Amino acid sequence: MRRLASLVVLLVAGCATYHDELAQGQSFYSKNQYDQALSVWRILEPNMDSLGPAERSQYAYFRGMTDYRLGMRQDSRHWLAIAKANNEAHPGGLDETAAVQLDKILVELNDETYKFLPGK
Repeated sequence: MRRLASLVVLLVAGCATYHDELAQGQSFYSKNQYDQALSVWRILEPNMDSLGPAERSQYAYFRGMTDYRLGMRQDSRHWLAIAKANNEAHPGGLDETAAVQLDKILVELNDETYKFLPGK
């Protein structure tokens, strides 16, 4: 019984840690400390599946926006597309302002990516 209780405590502590890392990354992002935010995102990435659906949308959005601010356009496009798809599948992770910004930047990045295709 103690073993089961210990396992539950570890699982709850682990989830809180991922939630705390997400909040720390968002804090760095909001302070324009993009290099620090990216460090947090890279540490959190292997555990992204441990986040809830809304938090996964937030992670992908802030990861994509951080990459965008750092000039990593293709990485940004990748993560913003994930954020959009996840938020559509599980609404509520992104507020209206973030969703509008995501759409605007994703259009810009898609236009850059596909401008060299025939017919463009």
